[in-house]
Amino acid sequence: MILLDGFDEVADATDRQHISEWVDHQINKYPNTAFILTSRPLGYQEAPLKKKMQVLEIQPLTPKQINEFIHSWYITTEHQRRAGKDPELAKRKAKQKADSLLKQIEDRNLSEFVSNPLLLTLIAESHRFEKRIPTRKVELYQTIFQVMLVDRPREKGFEPLPLPHSLSVLQPLALALMQQGITKFTFEAVEPILAEYLDKLPGSPEPFEFLKELQAVDALIDKDKEADYEFAHKTFQEYLAALEIQKTNQQHILRTALQNKKELDWWQETMRFYAAVPDADSTALVQTIVQESETSRKLNLEKVLLAWHFYQEGLVAADQKQSLLELSNEPLKILEPADFQYAQDVQPRYFKLAHYLQTGQWYAADQETYEVMKRIMGGWSLQGIKDFPCPDLSVIDQLWLKYSQGKFGFSVQKQIWVEVGGKLDYGKDGQAATDAYDALWGVANWSTNLWGAAPRGHLPRPLLVYGLSRELCTLLSHPGL
Repeated sequence: MILLDGFDEVADATDRQHISEWVDHQINKYPNTAFILTSRPLGYQEAPLKKKMQVLEIQPLTPKQINEFIHSWYITTEHQRRAGKDPELAKRKAKQKADSLLKQIEDRNLSEFVSNPLLLTLIAESHRFEKRIPTRKVELYQTIFQVMLVDRPREKGFEPLPLPHSLSVLQPLALALMQQGITKFTFEAVEPILAEYLDKLPGSPEPFEFLKELQAVDALIDKDKEADYEFAHKTFQEYLAALEIQKTNQQHILRTALQNKKELDWWQETMRFYAAVPDADSTALVQTIVQESETSRKLNLEKVLLAWHFYQEGLVAADQKQSLLELSNEPLKILEPADFQYAQDVQPRYFKLAHYLQTGQWYAADQETYEVMKRIMGGWSLQGIKDFPCPDLSVIDQLWLKYSQGKFGFSVQKQIWVEVGGKLDYGKDGQAATDAYDALWGVANWSTNLWGAAPRGHLPRPLLVYGLSRELCTLLSHPGL
């Protein structure tokens, strides 16, 4: 078995394509050998293997898995903390702390964070030291660095540098690595940077000792090979680089990256961190995206969604906020005035869906419908469908109806439901609803993914992902339709 890890961390797209071709060659040369390649989705999509491979994606943790992980994690840490002594006390303490963390996750609506295994681990680490977890990503990373650079060293018995001092060295290092398009580095390559900034600090260690101390606190920087170092996770490097850009007023780096697809892929997470840094002004970034869309008369979905992140997380001047709103509202203008006004008020909730429908991306629109409804409900449930806001259901339905010229939409499915004898009441035994569900399934041909060439009522299909006849009956009888 051959395991190739971190394919996406090859920053240069040309180099990544060469590696992809090399892997293809090795697979053909050794047909009886199993090859496993790991990558972030985007990195692989840009340079996929030519040989047909089974592609698997790591799925978000389920609520049950999150619960099990946190309880198991705390049991392990509490036993280790007590060196195996008094297991009953360790078990009680672990339950108390796990329950506390789970409650904070629920109260702060951090479901998206904790569904990521890495972030869940970091959140658990932060909670163990701080007893509370922040609600915003940038604050979470701030807490993580406090834990790694200050709390952990003290727990291990030595006095670390003050956090601002350590950051004053790590931030310029991270920015230099980002500008070079690399994550791994040798000590010799970064020694001048480390020395320059460490020399400014009283009582600071030598550069090599500085790296060793970072390793000692569970790999903020990880010595991967004999001569290579890297941040334990690329997002650490991106977060630190964002802090340095804000501190040194080098926003031009991000503006330049916005104008180049390859650079944008590399810098995008740093941009997101930058927008959330206190006092970081994202006006110029939003302006760059809006002006590009207006000049080219072609909307770049990825960039506009990024601009909305800047809008929501950072400081943006009022005129650029208005320009972004006008740009995003364009695909919503097909709606009737009341629906348009509501959709505009809750932007960017419906911009992405409207864009997919406007451009005929039916599969993407179907998936986005599911995601939008799930976010509004806070997770799919029968009660969530019953309580679904009427204005939101109307906007979703009307977008589908108008962009498909009356072919798709929940209201179309409602018409078919009634036509095949269904009643808008589930009833005591639900048999009529079950029969109508089966009939609608046949009329809409839900057994096949036909998308744009599909029959009337084929889309949208969020309840195929989640529900059965009761859920669909509840949705189609909703007063919002």
